Amino acid sequence: MRINRLSGVRVLFNLVSFVASTLAPTFAYSQALTLLQSGTRYAGTITPGFNGDFGSATTVSLNTPSYLVFDSHGNQYISDTQNNCVRKIDPSGSMSTVAGLAVSGLGDTCSTASNPTPTPSQGLYQPTGLAVDSSNNLYIADSKHNCVRMLANGASGVASLTTVAGTCGSPASSTPNPNGLVLDASNNIYISIQDTEVPPAVSTYQVLRQAPGASLCVMAGSPSTLVPNSCSGITGNVVLNAPSGLAINGTGDLFIADTGNNCVRQIANLAIYKTAVGQCSNDSSGTLATALNKPYGLTFSPAQSLFITETSPDNVVSYILGSSTLTIAAGLPNGASGPYSPTQDGNSALSAPLNAPRGIAVDSFGNFSLADSGNSIARKLNSNIIFPSTPVGSQSATMPPTHANGMPVNTRRASTTLS
Repeated sequence: MRINRLSGVRVLFNLVSFVASTLAPTFAYSQALTLLQSGTRYAGTITPGFNGDFGSATTVSLNTPSYLVFDSHGNQYISDTQNNCVRKIDPSGSMSTVAGLAVSGLGDTCSTASNPTPTPSQGLYQPTGLAVDSSNNLYIADSKHNCVRMLANGASGVASLTTVAGTCGSPASSTPNPNGLVLDASNNIYISIQDTEVPPAVSTYQVLRQAPGASLCVMAGSPSTLVPNSCSGITGNVVLNAPSGLAINGTGDLFIADTGNNCVRQIANLAIYKTAVGQCSNDSSGTLATALNKPYGLTFSPAQSLFITETSPDNVVSYILGSSTLTIAAGLPNGASGPYSPTQDGNSALSAPLNAPRGIAVDSFGNFSLADSGNSIARKLNSNIIFPSTPVGSQSATMPPTHANGMPVNTRRASTTLS
């Protein structure tokens, strides 16, 4: 169900007021000025798989990437899930392998040809969620090894990994099939557990908290034999279904992509359950006015709008907390999935189809990075000012800029005061 998804191009940053006012009236009379999200592939190739461990990010193939995260130096990490590794992209755009399959004397590789099912000591096995703490240590959800591992700042290679939650390689681990990760300001790590079993009654769906030096506790979902206790301060409980991405907003509330229940849940003050977006299919909490389907990745913009990836429709949508409207930020407005083509680069993010979008992250400049998992690439979504190629004196067909509240920008103002 799609309600109020596309209500126009909406601007999230005060930059638009500055540009519109300082450029007027020079450009305003000859062309319409539009600020919108554009999309560009910045990692992965047209061909999914493995073709090397090092090189320019756009020349190195990925295989079903799932999550992304930035450190404080502008380095980006991508879980290259089906290549059993984690990649690093430095600010210059060079890609390397920071952890994967250990190769004696050669460092780690993302090649699965020699060993597609490594043991924990040999390598990562389908890594998913990623998080970085205040010291730039990298946390990795080693999903098929049933544990969360940490790579210290500046280190590389499987030999440098330490286990911070669960028992790697054990079917009886307290963190079976970990998925999304997020850290709070106190470096407590939150872990979504997506252990789907047959029959479904024996599946484990939880969000756990691992505080430094403490035992695991349950933030959301049903207690398990190995993690029987709820976290202190939690009131009530909710039943989850295959939770994935996690995010924490500026006030410290935890948000959970409850993928199988088609909603995003919120734990306000890390204590009180709410349904923030969508209507949860298992308990009917929330509202269909912001209906979602299989939400997965979550992140907050600098302006504290929540960005959500979803599948069928294959879109990225944004949501202002407390509102009743979703706005499509990327993917076709009709939600259809589709392949990547180089002709899509630099054009509106609404003109390029996505294919099973997964993790999403935002950098220090407010640009979004998206794991277009089904296309095995990563896309950057950034706001660009577009001056259409229109003869002076002719009417442009593009939409004038609008603020997030939907009101048009007055591009004829002479004032240069920032709003």
